[in-house]
Amino acid sequence: ETCGVLLKEDGEWVLRHCHGPTEAKIGSRFPENLALATTLAGQRKNSLLINDARNDESSDSEFMKKLGVRSCLAATLSSLGEVVGLLVCSNHSATYSFNEAQVDFAEKLAAFVSLAIENARLYEAQSKIAGNLQEAVLTMPQALTGIEFGHLYRSAKLDTAQVGGDFYDLFELEDHKIGFLIGDVSGKGIEAARLTSMIKNTIKAYSFQDGCPARVLSMTNQVLCKTFRPAEFATAFLGILDTSSGLLSYCCAGHPPPLLLKRENFHTSPLATGSPAVGVLPELVFCRGEATLEKDDILMAYTDGIIEARRGTEFFGEAKLINLIKDMKPKKASRLPQILFKKVSDFADGQLVDDIAMLAVSLKKNRKLL
Repeated sequence: ETCGVLLKEDGEWVLRHCHGPTEAKIGSRFPENLALATTLAGQRKNSLLINDARNDESSDSEFMKKLGVRSCLAATLSSLGEVVGLLVCSNHSATYSFNEAQVDFAEKLAAFVSLAIENARLYEAQSKIAGNLQEAVLTMPQALTGIEFGHLYRSAKLDTAQVGGDFYDLFELEDHKIGFLIGDVSGKGIEAARLTSMIKNTIKAYSFQDGCPARVLSMTNQVLCKTFRPAEFATAFLGILDTSSGLLSYCCAGHPPPLLLKRENFHTSPLATGSPAVGVLPELVFCRGEATLEKDDILMAYTDGIIEARRGTEFFGEAKLINLIKDMKPKKASRLPQILFKKVSDFADGQLVDDIAMLAVSLKKNRKLL
């Protein structure tokens, strides 16, 4: 007449699901030494039959009476070899003798429920790990000397286990220089998050050794080609900005080229020099590009989730993004990512097909640029 699921939580048994009439409510908590559970554990059985609950030593007669149970069949729910719950089928109107087929059905049902619980727990653990890894690769400094910056990340999925491979970073180097990094790793989930963390840290470590972005990404490529599996790759843009002169040295490895917005006339154009993605082939050549930032010029980098946003069959695209920035004539790098995301989200009716990451940097007032 009634079937319920009790799960073990914090040393108690909690009624989490129930179908059919019962005196207990969802969320009701019972002591850890519940007779049904302790008897099953002691006998090491998958199921326990109690045909007359008020006259059976295996059950707590007062407890059963309180819940109005006359007969019950309890089967264990387990995860990774540990009993985590009970599946309890009970009758309330009269005593009842469960037959062999009913016992077999209850045990098989309990096995399916156990598998669902185990999958849910593994999924939760995976989500937590992936989320922590992605949070780590998206952590940014509060402020950096000589620049103003803004950043934004939005996932296309509500599914936290399917976090993407987008990443960015800003870090201080020697001699008034700032490292500027954004990239995207193929794939989703915990494996992409792991690779993202590795790539970001590898690029950052080499940047402290070598001031040339092309050589940094070439060395990173050598590492990734030995680490990545077939079909795994990453795109990345690494720029090193000299805040005293405004000189930007960069390498754009298979990544959408960042846009440079000139404050003087609001001309917006992509950085021209490109290179292949990293992690594909070890013999690839990576090229160095240069640009100059004046005071309040904005360098706007992004992942392809922006230009691949769509409305029906129409993509947002690079041209629309460039025209949008020109028309906006943004004054602050710190606000530009949020404003752009709102425009892109409105265009796509809030339905993103890929994750979006943006990083905008502008040069603050500097004596050598006055």
